[in-house]
Amino acid sequence: MGIVATYDVVIVGGSLAGITCAQALRTEGFDGTILIVGDERYLPYNRPPLSKQVLLNKWQIDQTALISREKGAELNIEFVLGRAATGLDLASKALLVGRESYHFSKLIIATGVSPRNLVVQGDVDDVLLLRTVDDVLAIKERLGSSKRIAMVGAGVLGCEMTSAFAQMGHQVQLIERLAGPQMPNTGGHISQKIHAELVNNGINTHYGVAVRSISRVTDGIIVELDNSSNILVDMVVASIGSVPNTQWLPSDLIDTTNGVLCDSTGLVVPDVYAIGDVARWQLRSEETARRIENQTSAINQALAVAKFIVSGTASPTTEPFFWSEIFEKKILLSGILDPDPGSVRILNGDFSGDKFIIATEVNGSYTGVLSWNMPREFREARKLLKGEVNG
Repeated sequence: MGIVATYDVVIVGGSLAGITCAQALRTEGFDGTILIVGDERYLPYNRPPLSKQVLLNKWQIDQTALISREKGAELNIEFVLGRAATGLDLASKALLVGRESYHFSKLIIATGVSPRNLVVQGDVDDVLLLRTVDDVLAIKERLGSSKRIAMVGAGVLGCEMTSAFAQMGHQVQLIERLAGPQMPNTGGHISQKIHAELVNNGINTHYGVAVRSISRVTDGIIVELDNSSNILVDMVVASIGSVPNTQWLPSDLIDTTNGVLCDSTGLVVPDVYAIGDVARWQLRSEETARRIENQTSAINQALAVAKFIVSGTASPTTEPFFWSEIFEKKILLSGILDPDPGSVRILNGDFSGDKFIIATEVNGSYTGVLSWNMPREFREARKLLKGEVNG
């Protein structure tokens, strides 16, 4: 095993969390050596625009870039790209990348997640996933010859892609195992609103069913559902959840159950931290740690770890946040909405209309705030979670 070099900080994952942490270390005054190791061939880029702007041809790929090589050099950040971490030796503080090793003083795990594969009978190679630049390029390449699309999964990403495909003129069949569209941490309160948007825009929905098999035929692809119905399409795309990228970590020394367990400072074991989608952080509002797959949390965790490494000062943990755009309806959520309908409070607008803000209140405290098409008002409403305004 060849020792390539020793760094003060090695960040595993060329992600938003990874590059944000590297930049924040410099902002905090850290002048040691920094290396970012990423399994993709691209410099760190922003993923959310892939299913929104890039898929709809509103952005080019280079518009998603988070840093240039020139800026990286200016900040004295080194990169090893297109190579995945293959192991971690905690005793010798070495990151293994194939037959090479990079020694570190501090290690930051920012490897994110991978999309869960659709496991069915038949031609699963025909199923496309969206997580990376290469994934969106593969989907865009197939769109030209694919009028009919089966979208498996009605979560945030599945609904965003369904919206994009429909807006480009494709016929979409949306398939979901559960009873309707599912947005994370929304308590199910807007599932019917999203369903109405899908139907009003010509989407054929199939809820409460799963894909049994996929088979290629002369005039397309047959998707067989477990209710014995068949759908003929030209292309199948799946978005059915994610799997944390922890396979390279020693699970006997690090708790990798549904991500990397860390404390409220991001610390996993001495000198090792975790940030972003792969990390299970301790939240203010909950006793147990949890993964929060969204951009804002990734940024806040990265900033917190950088500050802690430089100064030893802990930062407040972050609450869940996400935003989405489905058929030009802007949805923003901060916190976690309680599923009890009795906890819902209408803060602004009309819940039966096209603009509103709702919150849920439990035992006198607000747990979450959601905006539907009212982004400006949302900025003020979300302060309720911190008790900065009177409810």
